[in-house]
Amino acid sequence: MPKLKTKSSAKKRFKISAKGKVIMAQAGKRHGMIKRTNSQD
Repeated sequence: MPKLKTKSSAKKRFKISAKGKVIMAQAGKRHGMIKRTNSQD
């Protein structure tokens, strides 16, 4: 059986902390940055 590729979409969205926990970024912030004001962050 061939090796499985790492899911690239998940690789960009999650980080692993030093203790091995999964850190998720805030949802809905990946595009549309031009029209966002600082108060919307």
